[in-house]
Amino acid sequence: MFVSLIASSFSTILFCAYDFQQYKENFIKETKQLAKLIGDNNDASVELQQFTPAQRNLNELLNNNTQIVTGVIFDKEQRLFAIYSKTALLQAKDKNNELYDKVILDKDWQISHAEFIPSFSQNNTTFALLENYLDIYVSTFDENGRINTVYLRSDLTSIRERITTYFFMFFLIVGSVLIFVSTLSVPLQRSISKPILELERIANIISKKKDYSIRIKDRRDDEIGLLIDAFNGMLSKIELQNESLIHAKEVAESSAKAKQEFLANMSHEIRTPINGVMGMTDLLQDTKLNEEQKHLLKVLKSSASHLLVVINDILDISKIESGKLSFEEQVIDVKEVTSSIIDAFSIQTNQKGLNTILDISKKVPEKIVGDPVRLKQVLINLYSNAVKFTFDGSIIISVRNKFENDKKVTLQFSVKDTGIGIEKDKIDHIFNSFTQASNETTRKFGGTGLGLSISKQLVELQGGQMYIESTVDLGSTFYFEITFKKYTATVKEVANAASLQKNTTKIKEEPSSKKILLVEDNEVNQMLVLRLLKKWGYVSDLAENGKIALEKLSETDYDLILMDVHMPEMDGYSATKEIRSSFPAAKRDIPIIAMTASALKGEFERCKKAGMNDYISKPFKKDNLLQKVQDYTNSKEPLKSE
Repeated sequence: MFVSLIASSFSTILFCAYDFQQYKENFIKETKQLAKLIGDNNDASVELQQFTPAQRNLNELLNNNTQIVTGVIFDKEQRLFAIYSKTALLQAKDKNNELYDKVILDKDWQISHAEFIPSFSQNNTTFALLENYLDIYVSTFDENGRINTVYLRSDLTSIRERITTYFFMFFLIVGSVLIFVSTLSVPLQRSISKPILELERIANIISKKKDYSIRIKDRRDDEIGLLIDAFNGMLSKIELQNESLIHAKEVAESSAKAKQEFLANMSHEIRTPINGVMGMTDLLQDTKLNEEQKHLLKVLKSSASHLLVVINDILDISKIESGKLSFEEQVIDVKEVTSSIIDAFSIQTNQKGLNTILDISKKVPEKIVGDPVRLKQVLINLYSNAVKFTFDGSIIISVRNKFENDKKVTLQFSVKDTGIGIEKDKIDHIFNSFTQASNETTRKFGGTGLGLSISKQLVELQGGQMYIESTVDLGSTFYFEITFKKYTATVKEVANAASLQKNTTKIKEEPSSKKILLVEDNEVNQMLVLRLLKKWGYVSDLAENGKIALEKLSETDYDLILMDVHMPEMDGYSATKEIRSSFPAAKRDIPIIAMTASALKGEFERCKKAGMNDYISKPFKKDNLLQKVQDYTNSKEPLKSE
């Protein structure tokens, strides 16, 4: 319809424009011929200065021409010789015929009553459509030169009427075409437009519903049919690809879920026996031992600690890759964190005869706000590497203030050693997962190759960066920068710190009348925790799973429950929910501390959601367990997780 409108309009406009040009040219040509005729007829009269014959001839030739409004004959001296004024003659005719007959030959009367008197010009043509006149000047010549010049002014009424006709023709033709096309489009729409509109409708439905099984069922043998077949074919391919993507997504989600379950199980199954090994080692160290036994226990505990580091590295890298690692915001004592690392490795550094130096700039704040566990983890990884690969010289931990404003401070930590160094072609890959400087390094010094990778990612996840400078046989320096929040102590925090210090000094192994229920299925951990509780003077009972724990709690009053979360028959989560919902108020509110070997993110939140008060991760330090037990058996108020 639109194309037909444009085509018919354009063709009609072209036709009208061409016809108008032709009509205009003919109109001007005919007017010039009339002026030439007047000039030829009156050349003798002008030459002989006979005014009356020229006036009569001019009136006779122009009186019956309705388009000429003014006619003038100029003599060779450019003087007005004869004049015809339609306006003046109409005025005379309106008065009476006698006056008209008298003045028709009276040049002076017509001049005095004419609408306007033209000035002389030569061979000039003016076409003024808007002003509605055409001016023509035509001169007559003989061998002696110009004889006369005839001027004619014609109105353009006929041309204006023709233009009006053009408009009428335009609307008539275009309207007729539109009616004709509309009449034809009704049957054509069924065969062309309707299938295309249906195709568009189906495409919109598919786009909104994402259902690629929809098909267009219309069957045709023309071009529209080919388009529908191609569209259906495209949908079939998209449906297959979509099914493949959905299947791949399900496989990936299943794989990720299986990976998480595997890591959770691995964390529990490996960390649980490690907890038993390390706990029993602590218990053995408190007994009477000879020097050889002490040495063997030291080696045993060191091996267990090393295995725990490997497992923590694997769990950390998994959490980083899955984007499930979060950072805490706690107060960090910079000097305490850095000096504790040097103290922790003092045995190794003393054995090697290494000098250890802690260099903290005076511009570094004493306390900052950040994640102390992750900061310490990065520093331990860097410092342990320095100790491992340095055999002579020194290791320096430095802390510098790089930037500070009212709210934040950026600190640069560096660990510099005088060890074996790293080759230049290995530096770019040293932070890759499971990568060490060489296979010989792995065989000689051990390690998973995850420590540096984890450290770099931990720094970057906190918005910082890590880089290295190293020279073979001269040593290496690892730098990292992290921006922390500035710490401002409040009165409440000072009071809490004093209270915490007071409580810490009260931790003593004294007999207690408090009764504790241990819910644990692992025999080694049962033995470890029960011995510790007995050593600390607590009365304790054992339940091998959650179901037995509910039975014991219904029969006996306890002051605290130490609840393992992964157990057969009924796990710790289900048992805790049952206690919180089904037992009477006196027992429903009993403090419950979760004891789990799972180190995955969300474990503490899951424990809290189940109704547990606190959380301790295996393997645990006995001092930490004692602190939590005393806190809950004395105040029965929950504390934040470590």
